Amino acid sequence: MKPELKLGRPVLAGDTEPLLFKGKYLYPAMDGHYVLLDNNQTRYYYKVKPDLTAKPMNGDEVEWKLYNDKWAHSTAKYIGQKSDGIHVVEYQCGNVLTCTEVRFPQSKRDRVRELLESDLFSVNTIIDQIDYIYRDES
Repeated sequence: MKPELKLGRPVLAGDTEPLLFKGKYLYPAMDGHYVLLDNNQTRYYYKVKPDLTAKPMNGDEVEWKLYNDKWAHSTAKYIGQKSDGIHVVEYQCGNVLTCTEVRFPQSKRDRVRELLESDLFSVNTIIDQIDYIYRDES
């Protein structure tokens, strides 16, 4: 699920693909959106899409990771980040969890690519993980 466009959301903006400018989302218009550009703090009217490289905002759906563990591909709602850098998420009906890393949910294709690019040496381990990814009905 892609993050929704809401006030202050980091976005990529521009008139044509690829969208080259980074900024903060302001509000929609007829066939585009208004954006406050990061480089000069000027308001422009552009096509936009969420910047998935930016950190999540409160309420976004995220995947989470504990310390050096694997990514948990179950999703949670992002609450925020503590002053020590630890992220706080809510998962499974109100349970709160602190974790070291969060990211926007990946597609199954991206999960398989990440797995194949990892340092796993066992073919059986890779096959088991791919089975796990495609068994997940997210």
